[in-house]
Amino acid sequence: MDETTVGSRLRGERTRLGYNLRDFAAIGGVGKSTQGNYENDVSLPDSDYLNRIAQAGAEIFWIMRGSIEDAEVREKRATAYPPEVREMLANYELCPTDVQASLRTLAAAAATKIKR
Repeated sequence: MDETTVGSRLRGERTRLGYNLRDFAAIGGVGKSTQGNYENDVSLPDSDYLNRIAQAGAEIFWIMRGSIEDAEVREKRATAYPPEVREMLANYELCPTDVQASLRTLAAAAATKIKR
């Protein structure tokens, strides 16, 4: 399968997770035609859609950026954390790098405070 575009990677994730087009569209809160548009690179999904499919186990970083991790590594990472942590990571990955840096600083400060 060609995985060079957002749409093709999205289709691959849907297939990997075992969903048909209609059911995956419903998970993402969109219609079947919108899902088809995403998978055919007619339009890009928004953050609400991405957050919803992340909760179903979709690897957002892979879909949006085309990480070179192999399928086995992605599968292990997808199931390594509970859903709320996967959602947090998906949201983090969608943030600009300056916001990501701020979030890392905040998390480090909170962890330091808890250790005391």
